[in-house]
Amino acid sequence: INATPGNTSILAINITNLGNARTIVYADIVDSPPGDWITLITAQIVLDINMTNIAYLLVKPPSNFSGTETITIRFTPYAADDQTQYGKPVYITIVVICEP
Repeated sequence: INATPGNTSILAINITNLGNARTIVYADIVDSPPGDWITLITAQIVLDINMTNIAYLLVKPPSNFSGTETITIRFTPYAADDQTQYGKPVYITIVVICEP
């Protein structure tokens, strides 16, 4: 994602349910840049079978930052009707490039 220091950038992340049941995917940020960065992700996404939905990542680098940083996000699927059943988390790393 390209970001401008001091401004909010938004990245849409498509998530598709390829399983055989209605699913809730919980998303959380497990690693983000230190300092005055603001990073937020859509907390949960509900998906019917073969449905695609979008999680949004919001990133606001500090106004004095330039360079690159990374953000790691974890997505964990749970059966919507029985949340004792869940799948392996999927981790993705987003590279943020800031140019003044």
